[in-house]
Amino acid sequence: MLYQRVGWGARIISKAMAKRVFASVPDTVADDLEAWANQQGRSLSNLIGYLLENAVKAAKEKGEIKSDVAS
Repeated sequence: MLYQRVGWGARIISKAMAKRVFASVPDTVADDLEAWANQQGRSLSNLIGYLLENAVKAAKEKGEIKSDVAS
């Protein structure tokens, strides 16, 4: 959920929220991703989310993924 700060509290402004996913990768891949993220001034999480989003969009365009859920 998205929240908006209101004084000392917060109120819900949207139920849209990114889902968290967890994955294990070899140490060498994690090291390379961290270096890449640092070079781009991004967090590791942000870079991985960006890469996954683009990979899924490309797979959908190729017809490799058929989904009724809007991305």
